Amino acid sequence: MADITIIYCRGEKQDSAALLQKAASRYTGQSGPFAVKKELHGKPFFPDHPDLYFSVTHSGGFWMAAFSPQKVGLDLQEKRVTGREKKLSERFFAPLERDWLKGQPDERFFDLWAAKESFVKHSGLGFSAGRFPDFAVADGTGLLPTVKGLQLRHLRFDPGFSLCLCAEAIDSVRFEKM
Repeated sequence: MADITIIYCRGEKQDSAALLQKAASRYTGQSGPFAVKKELHGKPFFPDHPDLYFSVTHSGGFWMAAFSPQKVGLDLQEKRVTGREKKLSERFFAPLERDWLKGQPDERFFDLWAAKESFVKHSGLGFSAGRFPDFAVADGTGLLPTVKGLQLRHLRFDPGFSLCLCAEAIDSVRFEKM
């Protein structure tokens, strides 16, 4: 079963490493500390807990971590239109995605960005690999539910935010406030 738990809190000035420790303890029921290391391209993992995967995101004063027994990517984006969205989409989005965005309200940019970011976080390649525009999470019909065999699920969280989860299988998602 592919159950995923998202633990979140409000407070943009908090220490992300400390929050991850607290959330991991809460999720597993084990006291920490949970040592964190990084893979080649920077994806963090728990070397002492090889069957526990997580992804951290923060935006607009919220901090979140998704925990799962499978690789997972999570991204939260505050829907704050700044006028830079067109320039960012030209740099980071695939042609199919840019075409789809042309007919959408400005805030849909953040749905697309959260989907791309969650996919990249799942892969562990990050921006450093320079592959962000090499795949599409939307086409002429809209946002895609799967990309390269991975599920993308846009989750309801707060109307002012876009939240997307990426994993091989997503059966249920549980939110837990910390």
